[in-house]
Amino acid sequence: MVRLGATRRLLESLARPPATLPLTATLVHGRVAAGLLIAVDPAGNGYGFLVQPEERSLSWWRPAAARWPLFFLTGLAALLAIYTAYFSALTLYGPRYWYEALPFVLLPTGRGIRLLGQGAAALAGRGDRGRSGTPFWVVPTVLVGGLIAFNLTQVLPAAVRLYTEYNGIDNSSLRRMAAAHLDHVLVFVALRDDAPRRDFGKLAFANDPLLHGPLVYACDLGPERNRALLSYFPDRRPYYLPLTGAPQPGFGP
Repeated sequence: MVRLGATRRLLESLARPPATLPLTATLVHGRVAAGLLIAVDPAGNGYGFLVQPEERSLSWWRPAAARWPLFFLTGLAALLAIYTAYFSALTLYGPRYWYEALPFVLLPTGRGIRLLGQGAAALAGRGDRGRSGTPFWVVPTVLVGGLIAFNLTQVLPAAVRLYTEYNGIDNSSLRRMAAAHLDHVLVFVALRDDAPRRDFGKLAFANDPLLHGPLVYACDLGPERNRALLSYFPDRRPYYLPLTGAPQPGFGP
């Protein structure tokens, strides 16, 4: 348990680079992604540090084997290089390249897991080219399952605590609206002067994409402009949601 705690602290420290060093964040995530790409090739050829069981030789330098690895690595590297010049490395405004890089990471990672099983089966002397037998399934399952268990028990709980009510976003506005039991209304959401997007952001995601839901949320822009907006929803009743307290009928103060 002590080792797991130390590892978790190390991972958390790596995941929080200084705000003035976006390059540091790029290099850290790039190193993790590069680690996932070691010894995988969707074309069916091992590369990196993986030794093919039947060849006992590295195949990284063979042109035919390298084209797919280079494709994935080039795409990932290009994305990271672009975000190196991004203005922030913080979580709130930091680059979201991890999600955009998923196509360049997931396919090679899946191939790497399969190659891991093939190598384990070949070393155990089971199956044609190590593609079958118990080791083919057991070794990747144990290793990947262990990583997933570590994430669920050591990493995810801390992340959940960190992002609970993050940046002042919570479900208090949703609870107030649910307690009012309103239906088929247009709700004008009061906005703070210092953070006008935050209060509407607590409710905007609850809007039906086509604005056909029982509640439609809109920013409070003053009684005159609120009335103008209501003309687009003539069958709805207007309500005003203050910063605190229950929603009130009308267009707001």
